[in-house]
Amino acid sequence: MEIGRSTEIYPHNMCGRPCPGPLSFHKEALGTNVCLSLGGRRVERDRETFQNGLTFSSRPIRVQEKIHLRVECCDQHWHGALRLGFTIIPPSSSGPHFPPAIAIPDLTTTYGYWASTVPSSLIMPGAELRFWVTPRGMLVYEGPNGLRYKLLKGVDVTHPLWAMIDVYGQTRAVLLLGSENKDLMLRIRRSCPVPPPPSVSHRDTHACV
Repeated sequence: MEIGRSTEIYPHNMCGRPCPGPLSFHKEALGTNVCLSLGGRRVERDRETFQNGLTFSSRPIRVQEKIHLRVECCDQHWHGALRLGFTIIPPSSSGPHFPPAIAIPDLTTTYGYWASTVPSSLIMPGAELRFWVTPRGMLVYEGPNGLRYKLLKGVDVTHPLWAMIDVYGQTRAVLLLGSENKDLMLRIRRSCPVPPPPSVSHRDTHACV
């Protein structure tokens, strides 16, 4: 499969210092049952369904750039939870019926999309997690317990990558807290600073704002 050159280039940073750039959810590639808030950094799925919560990063993500998320709200009556992954297909160029209802298997059966499930036991309100792809194409997840899990391998790192976050099942809302990576001098570079996140609501009726 030939992948064309993306028009979604890495954005200039907004904070006046070296960093990977601002990070939010893609506003043109959203599941039909989600809404964005907090400057596009928070996404919440309709509580009446477990699917149609697919989202993507607003910009390409660098190899080894660790995306930092916080789980905002859960609905325990559904099965399954958050799915994480990457794609080399620019989200805004994927057609009018994109994205589909769920990442797995609707997207992962097509080359260019890689996603994995995350255990429901690790995805509770207030839980913070990180995920990234290594230079060898390994998708890695770091849970709130600090342990790292190798979720899958084979991600194509020769093309620009967009993060893929499926707000699925028990996971109803997540908040992007930013990202970080290391430059060639091993200095940590963080995405543009954002206001401190609001406290997490543990109620089952957390609504979009």
